[in-house]
Amino acid sequence: MTPLLTDEKVDWNDRLVYNHWNGKTSLRSQKYRLDDENRLFDMENDHGQTTDVSNQYPQITDSLKKQKEKWTAELPEIPKTPQPFTLGHPDYEYTQIPARDGMPHGNIERSNRYPNNTFFTNWKSIKDSITWDVEVLADGEFEVELYYTMKPENTGVGIQLSHGNSKLVTRITETHDPPLTGMKNDRDPRMESYVKDFKPKVMENIKLQKGRGLLTLQIPHMDGNGGIDVRLLMFRRVK
Repeated sequence: MTPLLTDEKVDWNDRLVYNHWNGKTSLRSQKYRLDDENRLFDMENDHGQTTDVSNQYPQITDSLKKQKEKWTAELPEIPKTPQPFTLGHPDYEYTQIPARDGMPHGNIERSNRYPNNTFFTNWKSIKDSITWDVEVLADGEFEVELYYTMKPENTGVGIQLSHGNSKLVTRITETHDPPLTGMKNDRDPRMESYVKDFKPKVMENIKLQKGRGLLTLQIPHMDGNGGIDVRLLMFRRVK
């Protein structure tokens, strides 16, 4: 990186960079990008990729197409079925299970369509739930910490977390309703979710058995007329 930062003149070796996502492959050289549909773009003069120049440079297009075909032919077979999120590796004390990896059910919604900074909100009913497709890697007992917010009018909720035959039940009675933050630091309004200060709640321990199944978070009882917002579950192996 030093030559780039200090503006040194360096004779860089040209190389191809490949991008593969959701079954689609593109690649680019120092000057050109060939997309998944084999359209060619001049990246030095057309950063927005508005003009396909494949007809103007057929030899370059053909060369990059062959390189793409060769690279994709060497890819290992990617499983077509969704893979579970792992929990409880025996060599590590902590496992995070964030909201971005879960699925909302009922009224529950993500705070934003882009998952990375999202949390779950709009919990309205005891029939609502959140699930994660989880594979426990080794038997163990875990302390569970839930990161939540709860509005003052919701004076308490019962919490149930289950995986297979394992279950823990506890209550949250402490309200915590911080504002969303980050707007004042944006030069341009972000597309991703804004965040807030979630409160950790140490729940009861849960004993989990090795194997795959749905990790399910439910609220079987509400004192008020709403539930909680959820950002994260943190598991700490204690046995």
